[in-house]
Amino acid sequence: MGNAVRPCAPDGDLAKAVTSTRTNLARARDSYRSQKKQAEADKANAQLSRENARQTLIAAQNTADLNNSDRPSLIAAAAASVASAQADVAAARRDVDNTLLYAPVGGTVSTITGTVGEYMASTSNDTTSALAPGSAAVIPGVGAAAASDASGNAASGLSATRPGGKAFISLNDLSTFQVVVPFEESDAAKVQPNQKVEVTFDAVPDL
Repeated sequence: MGNAVRPCAPDGDLAKAVTSTRTNLARARDSYRSQKKQAEADKANAQLSRENARQTLIAAQNTADLNNSDRPSLIAAAAASVASAQADVAAARRDVDNTLLYAPVGGTVSTITGTVGEYMASTSNDTTSALAPGSAAVIPGVGAAAASDASGNAASGLSATRPGGKAFISLNDLSTFQVVVPFEESDAAKVQPNQKVEVTFDAVPDL
């Protein structure tokens, strides 16, 4: 049996085949390297994404823990704000109730010191206007205490033009009277405590 004879390719075709093979090999090598770098980059990005997600989870957990720890103090602060608002409402209601004046005892208003629009301080002073008893008319002038009562009423500010002194409102019990009667000095020795007397008034008959 004879040997088979294989035809030989021309030198030019062989060179082209070698060149084509080398070119394909280089392209395959470059493609492999590119795909390998892309795979490494995708792996690194995936690791970075996982780490970012883990950090986000930790931050969310820390925020939740912080809110839970601050909740009692926040509730206490809100409760304090509500209590303060309730106190303001109570004070406003008290101020409204205080627009009406109530006398501590029964009696009749004899003098008023002060007119509408004047400021009444905690301690009355002489800048307020005295009103005539039984009317809303302002008594003109400030006047001074009469000589007979200057020593006893200087501190209170009582005078003919300021019968109520420094008091805003004076209450009197009209069922009783206090009478100031002048008498001669020569009769002073004859006056004794608890001595019975009879007093009549020209201006008030049968009294």
